[in-house]
Amino acid sequence: MNMAGLTDRPVGDADEERGVVRDASGHPTGVLLEAAMQIAARAVLARIPVEEKLSMLQSASRYLNSFGITSVVNASGDLAEIKLYATLRDRGALTVRTRTAFGAVAVQHHLTPQFLADLEEARRRYHDDWVSADLVKFFADGSTGLVPPSCMCRRTTMRWSWHSTSAVIS
Repeated sequence: MNMAGLTDRPVGDADEERGVVRDASGHPTGVLLEAAMQIAARAVLARIPVEEKLSMLQSASRYLNSFGITSVVNASGDLAEIKLYATLRDRGALTVRTRTAFGAVAVQHHLTPQFLADLEEARRRYHDDWVSADLVKFFADGSTGLVPPSCMCRRTTMRWSWHSTSAVIS
């Protein structure tokens, strides 16, 4: 929690703060739900050198290949992650085809100038057989955004295909 900067003070982002489980005294317990998981993800990713991230992705790709998996779809990526895949592709070391949508678990997107610039860069630069950023992720489930760990609830997910005008609700 120290590495992620979690203290007794509320987190600046209200969506993330809602997912920080705190005890009766307001101290974080270490349990992070939904959007609050981004706090830990940012803290960890900021401390891993790029070459180590590339090595981890290359190892994961080879592991997937050992099961015959040759392509993956990531519904919660970002431009930094796509650039990692592209670096491996450019080095001839990417062994799975990747399609990445911008998104994160339970995080509301804000169409900031930076977010839109990242989308445009991804659209412009990454559209080949190995690294592609031509997906969009949507949620339509009516949830409050917080699902207690002990609650098993059915969620509805809508999938949209760029190649059709219909949505599939499951």
